[in-house]
Amino acid sequence: MGERERDVGRAPSSRNHSPCSRRWAFLALLCVLGWAPRGFAQGVPDSRETSTSPSPRPQSAESEPVAESSNPPSNRGGVGLVLAGGLHTGLSLGARLGLGDVGVELSGGYQPLFALWKSNAGRDGHLDLGSSAQFGGELYVTPWHPSKKSAVGLKGGYRYNTVLHHGFAVAITYLATLSPRLAFEGLAGAQIFPGAESRLRQSLGIPGSGDLVYASHLQYFEYGFELIWYPFD
Repeated sequence: MGERERDVGRAPSSRNHSPCSRRWAFLALLCVLGWAPRGFAQGVPDSRETSTSPSPRPQSAESEPVAESSNPPSNRGGVGLVLAGGLHTGLSLGARLGLGDVGVELSGGYQPLFALWKSNAGRDGHLDLGSSAQFGGELYVTPWHPSKKSAVGLKGGYRYNTVLHHGFAVAITYLATLSPRLAFEGLAGAQIFPGAESRLRQSLGIPGSGDLVYASHLQYFEYGFELIWYPFD
């Protein structure tokens, strides 16, 4: 009887803890060490899941500007080298220096001579041809621009011909840009050498009795072209 009372009054020993208590203590230890099972630690976010990948860079709302044509405007300045052909210019080489719509051009080369004439009877027509050298210096201005790569203007200046001597030329010019370094110029105008008829007759062997119809000393309707190359930007 006394032994049973002592057993009842004795405090329970730690060795008598239930298995459930030991399991929760073990899981708590795993949580502290970070090894808790995924199902147990659902409330704790996984560091691998919370890591965020870098977000893509937002595209700019403004679109990229469209690249404009590389061809420069028709009123470009700078130095240009000229190859010219036609009755207005002869077959010549030259150079020009421009400042926007205004510039100067120097040229020199071969200039053909011609004379269409009739005899006094007026029944026989003749065409005589000759050769000469010609040099010129002209000013040009191109204030009208039908487009960004074309221009219309006037061109004129002094001419010296080895046969006809002193004269002048005027023309309407049309300038078109073909590439960043190449341009085309078309010319339509007149070339006049005052008092040069006698020298032209003598050079071509036309008799004084012949009636000149159209000749190199008075060319009112003539055409020419130029290719202009710009070696520098």
